[in-house]
Amino acid sequence: MKRLYALCVLAALLMLAAPGARAAANGRSYDDFVNSYAENLSFINQNTGRHLLPLVLARGSSDADGGHRIYQIPGDVLTASIRLDATNDEIESCMIVLTSPQGMTYGGSLYNDFVISGYHSYALLMAMHPDSDPLKRYELVEAVNAGLGGEETMFQTQVGLYRLTCTRVDTAATLLFENTLTLSPEDAPETGEPSDENAEEGGYIG
Repeated sequence: MKRLYALCVLAALLMLAAPGARAAANGRSYDDFVNSYAENLSFINQNTGRHLLPLVLARGSSDADGGHRIYQIPGDVLTASIRLDATNDEIESCMIVLTSPQGMTYGGSLYNDFVISGYHSYALLMAMHPDSDPLKRYELVEAVNAGLGGEETMFQTQVGLYRLTCTRVDTAATLLFENTLTLSPEDAPETGEPSDENAEEGGYIG
């Protein structure tokens, strides 16, 4: 029995030392983020009847940011920037910006582009949530929509090891994830699960 107990303890230590375990302890793996983004779009397509395909995350210049690898989605309506940590494996920060186009009218081409970009912003936001169930990840979308609803212009919550700060200024909504392990102690927030209380189904971020 003692030998069996020792083997169990050793197995547990090896699991903690495994790359996957380190990824869970340190932050969101970029590869997991990309896979989740594609899965989230499939989830959205199934529930909306759309045929959205993942946008290309273009690799930016790492020399301009101290060697940290950066991936970006450029655009006028939707932009995203993912900055990796020193290992170039885990996500250090992720910023998503959704902007409502000027002159947008319901049913017009600008409106349709905004709706499509809105769904992509949902999928990117959900990709930072570590839960394996897309429906649970979608609860984060509902929480952000509720947090920025009405007269509110700022909402903050904790998603795993990431502090999520959402701000709405004029026609733009900015969603910023920051790994709390890289923040100073005074900046690190208390941990907590996002709430979907008073969420408005179908509302768009921003």
